Amino acid sequence: MKLRALFIILAVLVVLDAGLAWRNHTRRVAADNAGLIDRPLLDLPVLEQAHRIVIREKPQSKVLYSDEDGFEVRRIVDKDAPIRETVLERNSDQRWVVANCFGLDADPNWLGQTMRDLSQGRLIRYVTDDPKLMETLGLNAALVRFEDEKGRVMRQLEFGHKDGGDNYQFVRLDSGSVFLAKHETELVGDPLTWIVSRLLSFEPADVREVELPFQNTVEPPLLLRRAAHGAPFLPVEGTMPDSVSPAVEKILTHLLTSPVMLAVSHDSPAATVARVHLAARLRVVLFDGREYKINYGMVPKETTGLKELEGNEPQSLAFAFYECSDPQDITARYNTKAILIYSQGATIGALPESRAKLFAPPAGSAH
Repeated sequence: MKLRALFIILAVLVVLDAGLAWRNHTRRVAADNAGLIDRPLLDLPVLEQAHRIVIREKPQSKVLYSDEDGFEVRRIVDKDAPIRETVLERNSDQRWVVANCFGLDADPNWLGQTMRDLSQGRLIRYVTDDPKLMETLGLNAALVRFEDEKGRVMRQLEFGHKDGGDNYQFVRLDSGSVFLAKHETELVGDPLTWIVSRLLSFEPADVREVELPFQNTVEPPLLLRRAAHGAPFLPVEGTMPDSVSPAVEKILTHLLTSPVMLAVSHDSPAATVARVHLAARLRVVLFDGREYKINYGMVPKETTGLKELEGNEPQSLAFAFYECSDPQDITARYNTKAILIYSQGATIGALPESRAKLFAPPAGSAH
C-alpha cells in the first residue's frame, strides 16, 4: 500500500507540476503578447528594408470593371479554386515589379494603398498560441510575407476568419501567436491585380490628335485634331456634326480605362496568331508631343489549342501591341516583357462601327 500511495503522490505531483508549468507558460505568453496590443500589423521600417513581398489569397469572384452604360467585366472564380500567389520584388532601380507576372511594373498606387492599410491595422486582442486551436481559425485565407535581400523573413502575417465584422480578423503573427486584428486591407493574390494595368495614363483632354479606326476595316480612319486642351475635336478634312467630338471623348475614355484581363509572352502561340490578325489600329498624339500607336489583334474563331487562354473565350479577347515615341515610357518596358490582353467588347467593341454610325444624330435627338 505504501508503494502504491507513493506512486499516486508522484502522479499527482507530476500533474500539478505540468499544470503549474502550463499556467506559467500561459502567463508568460500573455505578458509577452500584451506589449503587442495596439501595435501595427506592419511597421514601416520593415517595408523600407523589404526586398521581396509574397501575398497569398484564396481568390474570390468579383467585378473588375463597370461603367455608366452598364458594361461589366467580371472575374468568376470556382469555389474550389486554389490559393493564388503574387511575388513582388524590388529591382536595382528601387522599382517594385511583379516577379511572377513577367516582371511587369507593380502598380504603385495599389501597392501603396495595401501597405498603408496594413500599417494602419492594429492588433487589438491576444487569442491563442495553441496550434490545435489555431486549426479552427481558418488561417489559410491569406498570407503576407516580407523578406530582406538575403531571403530572411522580417514579418509574416497569416489571415483567418473574420470575427465581429468585416474589419476584424484573426491574424497569426510571425508563425507565433494569433491575435484579433482590426484592419481594412484588401488582400489579393492574383498577380494581374498588382501590375500597372492602365499603361496609357493620360486623359482624353491630353490628346491633341487622334486617328480613330472603325470596326468596318474597309473604311479609312477618321483623323481629328484640336487646338488646345478642352477644345473640341475637329476633322482635318471636311466637316462633321457637333455631336462627334463628345462621342470620340467617350470612346477614348473606354479605351484608356479598360482593365487588363491576361498577360502572355511575346512568343506565345496566342500572341503570334493575334499579331497577324489585326482588327484595329489607334494612333494618338498628346500635347506634350508623345505619340502612341496601339494595334489590336484577335484570334480567329477557328483557332484551337491555345493553352495560355484556358478559361477564357479566345474570340472575346483583344491583344494590344503598343508603340510609343518615348523610349522611357512604361509601354516600352512592358513591350520587352509581355503582351497585354483586354476584353474585345471594351476595346475593339468600343470603336464606332462606321463613319455613318458615328456621324448619325444621337438617339432621341430632334432632326
